[in-house]
Amino acid sequence: MAAGPTILETVKELVRENEASVAENLPSDFSDSLTSRLQQLVDSNPVFLFMKGTPDQPKCGFSQKVVDILKDEGIEFGSFDIFADNDVCEGVKKFSNWPTFPQLFCKGEFIGGCDIMEKSGELERILAEKGII
Repeated sequence: MAAGPTILETVKELVRENEASVAENLPSDFSDSLTSRLQQLVDSNPVFLFMKGTPDQPKCGFSQKVVDILKDEGIEFGSFDIFADNDVCEGVKKFSNWPTFPQLFCKGEFIGGCDIMEKSGELERILAEKGII
């Protein structure tokens, strides 16, 4: 007696077929609307942070570090919890051409990740150049 596909194999195949169908049927302006949404987010505040968690409850040490530095410097900023929306999470990686989080934007321009915070005086210099401080 030949064994047929397991239930798990069948479900996985149905998921693959559905994902392919969904991708084929996305509106052509899907990526444009996501890019527009991301641009609106980064333009919503002179300093904007895509992070894991929220400023009050960061979900990773790097996000915590960036939030602490911004707060210690008295810099007001907007933020977005990338765990709240997977489209934003994946889209911002392409938008900024940066694969990790947190991601800091200043006046709509990608500045960097946690690495920018670790260079002594670098964040302050960039924010001064942008007229934030």
